[in-house]
Amino acid sequence: VEPTTVDQGEPTAVAQREAVWSRVWVALSTTVGMVGIVAAVLVCLGVGIPVATVAAAIAIPSFVRTMWRAEHAELQLHMAQIQTAELAYYAENGRYLAISEPVPRPVEGLLGMVGEERVDWPVGTPFDELGFLPEKAVVGSYSVDVDGDELVIHGWINSDGNDEVAHYTLAVDGGPVRETVD
Repeated sequence: VEPTTVDQGEPTAVAQREAVWSRVWVALSTTVGMVGIVAAVLVCLGVGIPVATVAAAIAIPSFVRTMWRAEHAELQLHMAQIQTAELAYYAENGRYLAISEPVPRPVEGLLGMVGEERVDWPVGTPFDELGFLPEKAVVGSYSVDVDGDELVIHGWINSDGNDEVAHYTLAVDGGPVRETVD
């Protein structure tokens, strides 16, 4: 689209603006797509900040929930690794290794904590005998109950920082089961 001219042959300000917008529109539609067009139009109209605020209000809680799910999945992964270590220990020693005290901290230590408050895994715990050592600091606590040939692995986590601790149990014959402990 070419700008129209007035009597003296120069484009008017309105015509220049329309020509620029039409070129921008074509460029955006071919390179960025509809999302880019909508975002560019909203920013140019001055509503970009409110739209960004609404988008953040939707995206941030979603991100936090995703983070919590990842931390719970990490806890369950560690429980499965402990189970594998216990089965190997049983194969060598003919018994499971009981670990009655939660490691790395007591369950009460999880109350009011937020998930990103990770704790380094301590050395010198019964988990060393199993050969279980997480690759990084952990958000939960773990213990192992043994009753003869029955093995139950416990994992506790409080990733959302409230006064409810999620308690997972993993038996040799089943998958993780979640309960909530107040």
